[in-house]
Amino acid sequence: MHEPRAGKAILFAIGLLILANSRPYEGLLVSLPAMSVLAAWMLTKNGPPTSDSLKFIIVPIAVIVALGGAVMAFYNLRITGNALRMPYVIHERTYAIAPLFLLQSPNPEPVYHHRILRESRRLELDAYNEQRSIRGFLSSKAGVLRRLWGFYLGRWLSLPLLVMAPLLAAWTCRSRWMLLGVLTGGVLLGGFTVSTAVLDHYAAPISALILFFVLQAMRLWRRRDRTVGKFVAALVVAFSLYSLARTTHAAMARDWSSESSHRRAAVVERLHKEDGLHLVIVRYGPGPTSPQMEVWVRNEADIDRAKVVWAHDMGEAHNRELMDYFKDRRVWFLDAPDRGQSPSSILTRKS
Repeated sequence: MHEPRAGKAILFAIGLLILANSRPYEGLLVSLPAMSVLAAWMLTKNGPPTSDSLKFIIVPIAVIVALGGAVMAFYNLRITGNALRMPYVIHERTYAIAPLFLLQSPNPEPVYHHRILRESRRLELDAYNEQRSIRGFLSSKAGVLRRLWGFYLGRWLSLPLLVMAPLLAAWTCRSRWMLLGVLTGGVLLGGFTVSTAVLDHYAAPISALILFFVLQAMRLWRRRDRTVGKFVAALVVAFSLYSLARTTHAAMARDWSSESSHRRAAVVERLHKEDGLHLVIVRYGPGPTSPQMEVWVRNEADIDRAKVVWAHDMGEAHNRELMDYFKDRRVWFLDAPDRGQSPSSILTRKS
């Protein structure tokens, strides 16, 4: 708006496409305030001439968005058969019971062939039902705010923001661009209130905006007391880098694999030494589903050409269909162990 240029409009359009492909819902919410302000500015008497709007803003954005939209539509068409239907929509319609938004009704429960799918989806439905009550709704959304605050700010970035909150609020009321930033964040948080589930990375489109407000708070602190403000800014940066390094080192040093992962790796190593191709059907004992079920059954992208194919036990009839499809494979049954059992004791060859 200060300096309309086609290059800046192209960058704006590329940003829209990145958001559309990474976080479609949240990206749309974050983009709406900026697009609305831009459109309103172009239509007012203070805006640029119509020819400049077309040349430097509308046409560059339209061209880039049209090209990107065409690629997205082709991608959708080849996967879902409908240029306007995203793969995630098909996934949710196939498997989900709980809707994506609280204002929607639950979906009919589909036929699940695997217990782990049924139980995980019912957990999502329980979370949806809990949020339908006022108490559950407030508790859930308060938890979302706490998680997002801890994830994006933490203790050190919170320091200047909280200490300078009154001055930052006063400055925000006097600056239309600060108000736009608050509006953008507010629109996204408002969108979260009607979402059934919110994970930390869903707010990624405003991560830079959050840091912008932290920097503005540190600028205010420096303006109020130059010596203390500079010291606080250096302290915040230093401890943030220290916290990042410490967290990264801990994550790299930690063994993220579970005991069942190691046992699965031993089974894979054994079968890779055997001739031919293999189908492993994993059986579980009675009782609640263990989260480690997913550790055992996972496959390569090209399943048909994989040396070892893994599957959950689905009962005699469905297992027979699977074995008929993989008729050229040697079939094994694996009894998912509790602890300490060797690969040879949990893996049996089907006669």
